[in-house]
Amino acid sequence: MLRPVRRRFATAALAFVATVGLACAVVGAVVGAGASSATAATLDQCAVQDARLEWGFKESFRAYVSGSIANGQWQVADGASYETPSFTFGGGSGAVASGAAAELAFAGSARFTGHGGILDTTVSTPRVVLADATTGMLVLDVVGTTQDGVEVAAQGVEFAALDPTSATRTLEDGVLTLQGIDAALTEDGAEAFGTYPAGEPLDPITIVAPLDAACAAEVEADLAAIDGPPWVGIALSAGGILLAVAGLTTAGILLSRRRRGRTA
Repeated sequence: MLRPVRRRFATAALAFVATVGLACAVVGAVVGAGASSATAATLDQCAVQDARLEWGFKESFRAYVSGSIANGQWQVADGASYETPSFTFGGGSGAVASGAAAELAFAGSARFTGHGGILDTTVSTPRVVLADATTGMLVLDVVGTTQDGVEVAAQGVEFAALDPTSATRTLEDGVLTLQGIDAALTEDGAEAFGTYPAGEPLDPITIVAPLDAACAAEVEADLAAIDGPPWVGIALSAGGILLAVAGLTTAGILLSRRRRGRTA
């Protein structure tokens, strides 16, 4: 049995461990939150010129259009190009800002035709708006007729919801690349395009954006803050909670034994 002095020392030490654990948990939560919001970043915005957006639209739709049922095709214009399996929209400009927010506008159009002219839909001038490192939207102009023959003339359609967390982010020689951004058709996109329901997965999007050299380093630091520290926060929080629970539990046991000893 521990002597009273040793017991008091052990209890105090365990209480200290519990306090340290709680502190780690709090720090971990703060680090995690700070990383996700990039509040430490000093970057305001960084200009982008000559960016490009690479997107296959939807592989199964391309196969359908070019197949024997629709017996159709697609054409690109106004600065867009196509090379299997992706359309490329160039001339992108805009800015990247703190917390991986970005707003970029691209040139070009893709026209899908089929079913003897019943399907004749053009999507053009894509804009990508990333609210932060986790949410975004692809905006398109959509005109023509759907494959059901419904006429559409819609500007600035929030066509697809984007998930930037799915992308691989790299920054090399001042060029920011977001590769493989998952996209899913929105309600507005489904209404304008008329072929698929809302929530339908579309092909992932890749953005290649040359940055203003004066702020490329700040963008790199901003992205590093977003990509790295969340795991540190999680580890600190989990470890801190375990330390706190272990310390408080053991200290409680020792105090309980001490009280029983006094009663006896």
